[in-house]
Amino acid sequence: MHAGMRRAIQKDFGFTDQQKDTLLGGWVAAAFFLVGAPSALAVGALSNSCNRRNLLFIVVVLGATLILYRLYPVVSHGQSCQRSLPRVPPQTAHFC
Repeated sequence: MHAGMRRAIQKDFGFTDQQKDTLLGGWVAAAFFLVGAPSALAVGALSNSCNRRNLLFIVVVLGATLILYRLYPVVSHGQSCQRSLPRVPPQTAHFC
């Protein structure tokens, strides 16, 4: 999903071409694979022994919960996790 956005991400974070290829093309893609492959194998094995409709519901709710938690972190002690994220001005966002 991030492949089409690599140039915009490079510009926003100030990466060189080498850093863009190494960090975005290598490490991020490897991390998605290392998390996604075992998850797919586990859900595939569970689909043989569980109700698939319920399993699909659990996987979708779990994924959505993790995404929403990252977007709207729980505020504790008056601090938010989002304060550490870089602010991107709206005119630099590329959605095409």
